[in-house]
Amino acid sequence: MYLSRTMIKDIIKIVLVSVLLSVLITLTLMFALIEDLTMFSTGQLLGLTVSVLVPLIVATPASYYVLLQKEKLNLAYQELDFLLRYDPLTEVVRFF
Repeated sequence: MYLSRTMIKDIIKIVLVSVLLSVLITLTLMFALIEDLTMFSTGQLLGLTVSVLVPLIVATPASYYVLLQKEKLNLAYQELDFLLRYDPLTEVVRFF
């Protein structure tokens, strides 16, 4: 199954929101826990880097999987809708 333009846009939105939330939470915790706000230590910079990388690594395939399953469900619904309306004996398609 291919990636449509809307799926790519949705994946980018999901990843960006997850990265922004992760960075916001990390910065909030850092500022709440440190007294000296003038310099970041190596551990804090590492934490900030991890808070950006983890959502990129996790959210991208997870959102792809969810959107792919949604697309499969939509295709199955369309097929089911067609089978509901199609009479194989007379080969007539009914419209309700």
